[in-house]
Order: sequence, then C-alpha cells, then structure tokens
Amino acid sequence: MLPLVAGVGGCAVEPPPAAPTVMRFEFHSAFLMNLHHFLFDAARHPGRLDQMPLAQSPDAGEMAALRAAVAFYEVQYGRRDPLFDDHMRDIKHALAGADDDRRRAQGLGLPPPLADVLELAAPAYAHCLWPAQDRANRAWIARVERLEARDGARIQPRLERIFDARFPPAIRDDVMVDTGTFTGAYTEAPPPQTVLPSGRPSYDGPAALELIWHEAAHAGPADHLEETVAARAQALGRPVPENLWHAAQFEAVGSVVADVLARDGTPGYVPYAQANGVHRRAWPRYLPALEVDWHAWLDGRGSLREAVDAMLMRLRAATPAS
Repeated sequence: MLPLVAGVGGCAVEPPPAAPTVMRFEFHSAFLMNLHHFLFDAARHPGRLDQMPLAQSPDAGEMAALRAAVAFYEVQYGRRDPLFDDHMRDIKHALAGADDDRRRAQGLGLPPPLADVLELAAPAYAHCLWPAQDRANRAWIARVERLEARDGARIQPRLERIFDARFPPAIRDDVMVDTGTFTGAYTEAPPPQTVLPSGRPSYDGPAALELIWHEAAHAGPADHLEETVAARAQALGRPVPENLWHAAQFEAVGSVVADVLARDGTPGYVPYAQANGVHRRAWPRYLPALEVDWHAWLDGRGSLREAVDAMLMRLRAATPAS
C-alpha cells in the first residue's frame, strides 16, 4: 500500500505515482567493436573482404594484414555463435569496455592471440574501411535517434502493458555495417546490449525504430513473455510451441510501432515480420492465433494470460491428433 500524506484541510491523500522510467538507447559506433564484427563477418562469408567498398586502396602489407586476420577468425570464430557462445560474449563485453575511438586491443582482457590479431589489422582497417563505415553508422544513428526522440515515449508504455514487464533503464546499442549473422541484430542481458547492422536496407528508415525496440524487448520483456507461454502450456498440459513467444514479440512490437508512426504522420508502415516474410517463412501455423487471439490483447481486450491461453488452445485444436 502507498503511504498516505496530509492533503488540503488535513485530509489524507495518496501521493501521485512515480513517473515511469524512459529507457535510454545509448548508441555507439566503436572502432574495435566494428573491427571485430567486420572480421567475423568476412570470416563467415568467403570473398566478402574483396567485395568491400574501400575508402583507400590498401597496399600489399595492409591487404596481407587483413587477410591474415580474416584467416585467424575463420579458424577461431567462424563456427561460433556470437550470442550463445560464452567465449564470443566475453569478447564483446571486453570490447564494450573500450572507448569508441580506441584502436589498441591490448589491455582490455582479450585473449592475447586475438588482441594481437586486432592490433595487426587495425591500421589497415582504419586506413581503408573505417572512415566510410563510421560515417554510415553515424548517419544511421542520427536517423533512428530522430524517430526515437519523437515516438519512443509513446512506444514504451504500450509495450510494457502488452508484455506485462518493464524495459531496463538503458541499453547499449553497438552499430556496425554488418554483424556476420543471418538474423542481423542480436541482444543479450545482463548487461543489456544490442548489436545492430546499419548496412542492411531492411534495418533502415522507420524499420530501424521497430528493430531497436524489438531488440530492447529481448532485455527483459520478451523473457517474461517466453516464461508466460511456457508456464501456461504446462498448466494446460500442452507442449510448449517452439518460438511462439518470439512470433508474438515480432507481432507486438511491429503493430505498436506501425500505429505510433501512423499517429505521428508516417502512415502505411509495414512491420518488419510482414515486410520480410518472417512469420510465413518461420511460423506459418501461428498466424491465425497471432491475428485473432494475440491481437485481441494488443488491442486491450482481456489479459496476457487469456491471450496466451487462447493461442495455445487454438494451436491445440489445429494440431491433428496423433
């Protein structure tokens, strides 16, 4: 119960509720973080190094240094997952401790062979690639910051109602031309941190606003949704539908952002999952449940539990008996 305070005429009144915390997006275009992801991306995509637009043509020594660094990454990291592999997460956390402009990899707690490779590649990357990549990152950041400053305060409370969970006070967003992953962006917490590709057209324009909020939801709110789906499936005696929570997350964030954009003068935005065929490619059987049961909750009808139960029951009814 809230404490009571004295009001006019000696009457006791409740103090007003505290204003909700507005989450801060802390955007970075950091040299070492970008160099690490550039080498990881090149290692996972043979020939990528030769296709990159160069600000300056590398001399023989610079190209040799870049090729040696990519070869090292192919052996050491090419098959690792940057989100779920603990070693890759440790590397990212260490790099996040560096100033954005820092170019020396030594002294950050990185594995010594990796620090040596980053220092070997840093001069060539700084000379031939970084100026254009940094400009692209900063231009992307400026565009999404304008949208976020206009619309973020209306997006956050609506998503917190839908997920029945709060966003963290702040999240670090590291921006680079590409991330080396099929999915593009990825997020982990704690500490809350997102890695985003500025160079993918599907991540630009109004979609950037949706995607920073989609990724931020992975730092808490989507975890609560995943837990709710699992708990309700267990209560109903049903198997947990794989990634139903993630499909619902895409639908929730995309729908809220599209509505907010329309109200602020940008009508016609098509949410990312719809524009890029995510649901139809990955989760076509969930579409009826999302469009009917989940959207009832997005529109404010019922409760989160009721929406999840309805989706689970619809999926059960649609599943042929074994």
